[in-house]
Amino acid sequence: MLKILLYIFLLNYASFWAICSNAAADTNQNTTPQDTRELIELGKYKEAEEVIILQLDQKPRDAQWRYLQALLKAELGLSSQNIDDLNSAVSLFERLSEEFPELPEPYNNLAVLYDKLGEEQKAIRSFELAILNNPNYTLAYENLADLYLFLARKTYLRGIKKNSKNNNRLEAKLNFLKNVPFSSSNSLDLDSLNKEKKTK
Repeated sequence: MLKILLYIFLLNYASFWAICSNAAADTNQNTTPQDTRELIELGKYKEAEEVIILQLDQKPRDAQWRYLQALLKAELGLSSQNIDDLNSAVSLFERLSEEFPELPEPYNNLAVLYDKLGEEQKAIRSFELAILNNPNYTLAYENLADLYLFLARKTYLRGIKKNSKNNNRLEAKLNFLKNVPFSSSNSLDLDSLNKEKKTK
């Protein structure tokens, strides 16, 4: 009798977890890109990754979910300074920009990552491509301008260090730039791609 009860318990337990797993899968299937983006913003990377993997298994060519996959890798890399995640994000964004060259968001994020990896010229070119694809893309203008300001400050500092005399003009310009509010860490575009953008 005890063996039969144990068998029934284990059977019910297995059924219960099967139902829970199916429910979780259904929930992940119904999760929108917007919901997933919010998970990434909240730092719930594991949950976001599970949803993205599930969605890409069903729709491997979907630009929105591929964008979120690249964004997740970028956020992971930036938050933990993990070079492998950063390189993975770069590869994913590069592929997206090749396949969907009309979309500005992958170019902006690619530029941010290039900048983090010390490849400023690549970053400048990528920001310019983002702006070329969308002349109203404010974030790319801000990121590009911030990068130019950062490079200007770096150049003035280098000039001052090389020549300790006759550098009043360099120092004056450097002091002016110190008062300019700008973010030295450029911003990723966290918005997932709209369906309409894919069809343009």
